[in-house]
This record gives sequence, C-alpha cells and structure tokens, in this order.
Amino acid sequence: TGPFNNAGAVRIDGGSSLTVPFNYSQTNGSTTMNGGSLSTNDTVDLLRGTFHGSSSASLDVSNAAEVSPGDPIGTLDVARDYVETSTAALRIDIGGRAVGTQYDQLRVTGSASLAGVLSIHLANGFVPTNGDLFTVLTCGMRSGTFARIESPDFPAELWEIEYGTSYVRLRAANDTDNDGIKN
Repeated sequence: TGPFNNAGAVRIDGGSSLTVPFNYSQTNGSTTMNGGSLSTNDTVDLLRGTFHGSSSASLDVSNAAEVSPGDPIGTLDVARDYVETSTAALRIDIGGRAVGTQYDQLRVTGSASLAGVLSIHLANGFVPTNGDLFTVLTCGMRSGTFARIESPDFPAELWEIEYGTSYVRLRAANDTDNDGIKN
C-alpha cells in the first residue's frame, strides 16, 4: 500500500505481475524481469544494483545504477519514460546480428534521456565485422547522449554511435588490418 524498497533480489517470472501503487526504489541488489510485468503509478528509482531481463515494465525509470535488457540477451520494454543519470549504465550484450535473440535492445515508449555510460559486452564468441549495425535503443523521443562507451571485449574506438530522435544505433567501424584502430 506504500512505497516499495528493494535492497535484495526481486524476480518477476512469466505469468506473474508486481504492482506497486507508489514509488519502487532499489538501493542495492537486483530486479529481474523474467517474462512477468512490473507496474507502478510512480517511478522506479534505481539507485544501485541492476535492473535486467526481458519483459514489460509499465512505469517511469530513473536510472542511476545499471539497466541490462535480457538475461543474458533480449529486449526490455519500458512503457513510459527512461531517465539516465551520469552515474548510470545501459549494458548491451551483443552475440549476433538479430535483435532480441542475439543482441539486447531497450525499447522505451515515452522519452529517453541519456547521460551515463553505454557498456557493450560481446557474447557467444561473436566478433562484429565492418558495418554491422545494432539498434540498441528505441524510444518515442530521445534527448542527451551517452557520456562514454565502455567495451571490454572490443576496442571502444571501433564503435560508432548514431543518435536519432527515436533511436540509438551502434555500428562496427572499419578495421581492415585488425589492429584495433579505425581505418
């Protein structure tokens, strides 16, 4: 009947739903969306920990922690707005070229305001080739940009980011001599 505070582990499986009438605050731990649904009349405040999975969340998200679509790879739908602070990270796993089954995507129905880190991780031994394109975020309207890219598995300078009014795309840059430097 009041605000919900998570400092542990919340898992919402398929066929399940969690409705919080007021603010959902995560001060540590994790929230895993495993096919179920989460809704609130207020905001999900992610202060620490991770919010991940493949499912639908009917809420506004204020991210100062880490949002990671999929578990490990999939799509996460935010039915309202997504606001990212400078301390936040959006983690995207890329294990192939098919959205939702081989690479992650965050889909925001409302607006997406970006300010944090885009953290890119390769999966399943996948190595992108020149020109590979990944739409990692779709939204009703985008504002802001990521402060930086972190990419422990692939040189960050080989990722080119394209910001559109309703999307963010990653393109693998040209490295014809495989030296980790864009040609």
